[in-house]
Amino acid sequence: MRNIARPKSEEMKEKIRIAAINVMSERGFHLTTTDEIAKEAGCSVGSIYNYFRNKDDILSYIFQVERESIEDIFRELESQTLNVPETIKRFMEIYYDRIISNEKVGKIIFDESNRFTQGLNSEVLDWLMLINEFFVEMLTRGIKEGSVRSNIDLDIYAAAIMGALNSVAIRGFTKLDTLENLRTTVPDALYQMLCQGVFVTD
Repeated sequence: MRNIARPKSEEMKEKIRIAAINVMSERGFHLTTTDEIAKEAGCSVGSIYNYFRNKDDILSYIFQVERESIEDIFRELESQTLNVPETIKRFMEIYYDRIISNEKVGKIIFDESNRFTQGLNSEVLDWLMLINEFFVEMLTRGIKEGSVRSNIDLDIYAAAIMGALNSVAIRGFTKLDTLENLRTTVPDALYQMLCQGVFVTD
């Protein structure tokens, strides 16, 4: 089957997204300028404004793409015959796989999802809420299937799982540990912690 080429406009938009990821992961969102993104993308600043209103708009698009990818992961997990504890553990494994496969995006996600004092971009907030809602849904389902205790606060526990998952990633981004080692150890460690404090196990 012949591959259908993407329209030039889509190619340029993707080129700008990748360039922004490269610059923002090194410089941080606030220090990054559209001039730097344009230079990295090999285009003029005017070309960027043909696709994005401003730097915030580019960041929104980065998280929009990530949101769509996460939704694909949720659909993949939904198709598997796993119980809730196994599904959550598998999500953690995939989450770290994604960080390792594109560490630059992972660093931007980590930096921007912890920028509360400066105000969160709406797409960043949507991305955070999407994952939080996934954990709430999983825990709710777990209560029904008997794999999660029924006396827990769903919102608090969902936020705690997500917080633990992201907080441990700090060790990788600050070079206290390697992301590869975290991928090997973190999902199992968090799974064991949850089994001892949240899940009903045999």
